[in-house]
Amino acid sequence: MSVIEKRHLKAISDVDHWLQGLNLVVERIGQSALARLGFEGFSDGWTMPLPIEGGGSMLLLLNNRFPYSVPRVAVSERDDILLWPHVERNGLLCIAGDNANIATSQPVEVVRSTLHEAENLLQQNERGELTDDYLIDFQAYWRREIAGSESTIYSMTDHIGGSRIVRAWHGMNAYWVGEAPNDILRWFKNKNGDEPKGKPRQAGLVKLNRLPDPREYPKTVPQLRHMLAKLSPDGVKILDQLLRQESQRVIILLDGLTTAAQKASAGLIIQGAANPRNKSNRVHEPLSKGFRPGRVPGNVLATRYCLRRTVVTAVDSSRSRIDQTIGSVLNSKKVAIIGCGSVGSSVARILIQSGINNMILIDPELLGWENLGRHELGAQEVGSPKAEALAKHLRRRFPHVKDLQAVSTDLLNAIAKNSGLLEDCDLIVSATAAWNAESALNDMQTQGEIRCPIIYSWLEDKAVTAHALVVFDDDHGCFACGFGPTGKPRMAVTQWPEDKMDVECGGGISVYGSAELANSHALTASLSIDVLTGRVVETIRRAWISGEAAVVHYGGSWNPDWCEAYGEPEKFGRTIETRWGVSAECVSCRERRG
Repeated sequence: MSVIEKRHLKAISDVDHWLQGLNLVVERIGQSALARLGFEGFSDGWTMPLPIEGGGSMLLLLNNRFPYSVPRVAVSERDDILLWPHVERNGLLCIAGDNANIATSQPVEVVRSTLHEAENLLQQNERGELTDDYLIDFQAYWRREIAGSESTIYSMTDHIGGSRIVRAWHGMNAYWVGEAPNDILRWFKNKNGDEPKGKPRQAGLVKLNRLPDPREYPKTVPQLRHMLAKLSPDGVKILDQLLRQESQRVIILLDGLTTAAQKASAGLIIQGAANPRNKSNRVHEPLSKGFRPGRVPGNVLATRYCLRRTVVTAVDSSRSRIDQTIGSVLNSKKVAIIGCGSVGSSVARILIQSGINNMILIDPELLGWENLGRHELGAQEVGSPKAEALAKHLRRRFPHVKDLQAVSTDLLNAIAKNSGLLEDCDLIVSATAAWNAESALNDMQTQGEIRCPIIYSWLEDKAVTAHALVVFDDDHGCFACGFGPTGKPRMAVTQWPEDKMDVECGGGISVYGSAELANSHALTASLSIDVLTGRVVETIRRAWISGEAAVVHYGGSWNPDWCEAYGEPEKFGRTIETRWGVSAECVSCRERRG
């Protein structure tokens, strides 16, 4: 018997002994009896009287991982409690999350505390003190009585604006709702490579001035009209407009704010009431029976439809997990990534995950097998142009992205073919580590052809130091100020003996892995976000410097000039921020000054 099994049996025995010593009628329930009650996931249970008026039972439930799992409590024999706040459809009480930390070495104390919390919750509900909690986690209560087999609505609608007509694509078991047909079709094409068959139909997005509580949840379309009359007068007009089209199925989204000012959505599927059909499956009685088509009063037409509640899932719900003050700003920005290699490919992915919807990817190279150890792409894309393959990969991973353009040529050729390619960008990120291309980009900025900030990202040998420099269109220095005429840094952090430098015939090569690269990805992406959100508004350089052990391991050392200027790097890795400065020897700056 394993240690886990022994601890489980001992914990169950201790809990049972404690419960039987209470001044209560406690009955132990076996696993088969629990399964018959609908609690298949639990191995041990005990029933005891509910600590409130009106009778009924309370069940303590433990699974076979206890004491390394959270105890659960459920109510039974009291259907009225199933509509109370913090009570799930099967009667389980929401006291602590399944992943809550508990004192695993004190199983009896954990059970005692759980029962005490359950008693407090039930008594607060009995006194009516928790009704406001319906609006804290509205969507949990909305889906409480929805069958698991019910169709889901996937929403890609905007969070702003009032009640309006939107569009919905009807699938076999789900619906996709967007602002316009092209939004939905683009999402499918991004995700699957092809547009779906059929055209999106009209649907409704109704903004509520407050979210309803369970007593107001509609069960019929007339009840829905009554609810909307109180909570969204414009919503009644939207509903009636859709029903008058006499479609057999109408999709409605309800949007409102929780008490924490978080957006919450609920879904409704409105179906034409069942009508007798003949063998050819043609409806005998139209929905407009007794009226001219399109002239049926809304209150009459509502009686000819039935209604089902359903769950709404936002296809960009991952963005609810990022700072909305950042995501809402990035959503409207456009970024160009020049160089889709080991740094640029991951920076592109991070920025899209952070909220960027509009991006240009520029890279002339094909993906090689040698790239796989430190690139976003994999073996399936070997031999493909990096920019095009990365764009396709990112569209499929994040189909909500709106505009992702791939340019499979070098920067100068791209500009020659399309002089306005970079004109409306809010930021350019150059991750080519190619001096010739980057000095050309720098000259375009210093001469006023590029107005937006440019971030240059590069690595020193072995990736023991990563740099991210943002240059604004001002007189505080340019990219070339930090380099000699052939691109050699005027002041590197590290220095290397000739026999330790990474050089290969025909071009440079540097040996490092994906772990070392992660620092560069975070450094460049975070600086990009800071620039786009206005946190950084002047030319600065950030550098991630690895710990001393990494430099020594590869046979390098700290550059004395760097140490004199900025201090000797610490034993462990850290990020520092420095000014860049104007170089008196910089040709580009002299030309800018005239």
